[in-house]
Amino acid sequence: MGKADTVDIIVHGTTKGPDYHRLALILALKNIPWKFSLRPPAILKGFCDGFPILQVGHCYFEGSMIATLALEQLQPEPSLFPNGNCGMPLALSWWSDRFYTSGNDPSLLQKNCVLISRQITDGRDYLQGATPGLADVHSFAPLKALNKDGYDISSVMKADPLLQSWYQRMDQLTPSGKTVPLSQIPPTDYPECDTIAHKEVLDDGKTILWKNSLSQK
Repeated sequence: MGKADTVDIIVHGTTKGPDYHRLALILALKNIPWKFSLRPPAILKGFCDGFPILQVGHCYFEGSMIATLALEQLQPEPSLFPNGNCGMPLALSWWSDRFYTSGNDPSLLQKNCVLISRQITDGRDYLQGATPGLADVHSFAPLKALNKDGYDISSVMKADPLLQSWYQRMDQLTPSGKTVPLSQIPPTDYPECDTIAHKEVLDDGKTILWKNSLSQK
């Protein structure tokens, strides 16, 4: 194989809601540069309905849960599973969405926040140890999205110093050092994505879409 052009990573869809913030933070933790497109290509008509779609070459991944598995395959380091546990962080996708909707109920929001601070009472910086991972992403994104939506989360932060410190650490995470572009032709085979998502070839015969397993469509 000869030298390939750099592969652009593009996020299509919306910047609202927790799933966008999950995907943006996952890309930051992976040190992968990316672009945003509010208007997805015509072939994706009928998708991008509330969930961002990650594009890697001719492959599209609807929602951060599927994109996580694809990015972990494309660029294994740094891992989104710092202690080797991948099942629990992936399962937190469902809780993360419920966490976001609890913003309408201050009492329920606080109960969800307590679950985060309990995980770091032993002095660890992040939920799975010394480095941030997917568990942190799923816990942080709802709070970040609520804050962006105009909800006042300051009261729950002030009531829990551990939560506040962790939130600040997460909010300051940006790609460190030189970002590493995916400079090889990406694969079109993603076995881990196939285990939890439906894959379909779109009308042009070359575009592959893994449909979000959280979607109600």
